Amino acid sequence: MEIQKVFINDHHKMPTYLSGRLSLPSKNAPEDIVKNYVNKSSEDTNSCKIEKKFVNEQGETVVKAQQMYKGIKIRGASQSYIIGKDGVIETISGLNIPKVKNLIKGDIKLSENDAKEAVKKDLSTIEKKVDEYDPELNQWRTISEAPSYRDGAGITVYDNKVYIVGGRNQNRNFVSTMDVYDTINNSWTTGVPGQSATDLVLTGISVNGVPKLYSFFGSNNSGKLNKIMAFDFTKKSGRLLEQAR
Repeated sequence: MEIQKVFINDHHKMPTYLSGRLSLPSKNAPEDIVKNYVNKSSEDTNSCKIEKKFVNEQGETVVKAQQMYKGIKIRGASQSYIIGKDGVIETISGLNIPKVKNLIKGDIKLSENDAKEAVKKDLSTIEKKVDEYDPELNQWRTISEAPSYRDGAGITVYDNKVYIVGGRNQNRNFVSTMDVYDTINNSWTTGVPGQSATDLVLTGISVNGVPKLYSFFGSNNSGKLNKIMAFDFTKKSGRLLEQAR
C-alpha cells in the first residue's frame, strides 16, 4: 500500500480520505475488490453492502459501500472507492467506524411500539440548518435554517442564490417544492414548484440573456424519470420541455 494523502476524523481518529495505490492490482470485479479490502481491514462481524457502482468521466470505476454490522446499516458510515483501470484502489473517501461491537452494550431489543417511537424521535431531530464554511479561517458556522427538510433534493447555485427543488420530506413523501436561499440577504423565498422527485439534476444558465433553471431526470414512485423542465426566472414560471432520450 502506498498512501500519498490522508485526512483524519477527529472523533473516531480514523481516516476519512485516503489517496495513493491502496491495494494490489486485480482483475476481479470492482465490487469484489472493495469487499476484499473491507474484509481484510475490518473485524469479523463488520462488512459492507455495495449500494452503487458507476464509471466517472476519467474512466475510473466508483463503488459506494455502506458499512454493516450483523446485517444492520451503521448510520453515518459509508465510503466511496475509486478504482483505476488496473484494479487498484486509488481513493477512499468517507468513514468506516472501527470496533463497532465495542460501542454496543448487549443486545438491543425493542417492541414494535418502541421501534416506532424511536423512528419518530429520530425524524423529529432532522437538521434543517444551513452552515457556511470560511476557507480562510478554516471553520464552519450556522447562518440560517431551511424552511423545510428535504432528502435527495436537486440543488444548484445561480446569481448568488441557492435553489433547492424536489426531494423527500421527513415523512419520506416526494415533494415538488422549490426553496430559494438568498446568500446576500440571508433570506428564504418559495419559487415555482418543480417535479415531485429525488436526485434531480439542476443547472442555472442564461439563454439569450434570459436566466433559466433546467431540471433533468430524477426518480419517484413511478421509477426513473427522463423529463426535462425549464424555469424562467423573469416570468417565474416553469414548463415541461421534452422527454430525454
